[in-house]
Amino acid sequence: MSPDTAIEYAPGPVERRAFDQMRASGVIREAHPAHYWFDLDRMGQDRRRTRNPKARIAIVLAVLMGAALIWMIP
Repeated sequence: MSPDTAIEYAPGPVERRAFDQMRASGVIREAHPAHYWFDLDRMGQDRRRTRNPKARIAIVLAVLMGAALIWMIP
């Protein structure tokens, strides 16, 4: 999407936190006052950045569980 596709939006109390987080990360950008658009490229970058640590944690936990199982076998 682009600034040309910006829409007027005022988040309610429930959406405010997520909206502010997406603005801070650059996923939601302001074209002009109260008109916002999604930067899909930035959204993809943001998803990759948050997904990678979870995968690393899962791999470390799997290795630790495997080592614990091997250690427990008589």
